[in-house]
Amino acid sequence: MKKNDKDFLEGKFCTIVLPILLSIIVSIVYKLLVN
Repeated sequence: MKKNDKDFLEGKFCTIVLPILLSIIVSIVYKLLVN
């Protein structure tokens, strides 16, 4: 795998996966606080 591919995958990870994980964590914490 070329370096450019690795950078591209890391960029995609940061823009797609991180927000999804953050929203899941936030919703779990919110439910715990509400209950």
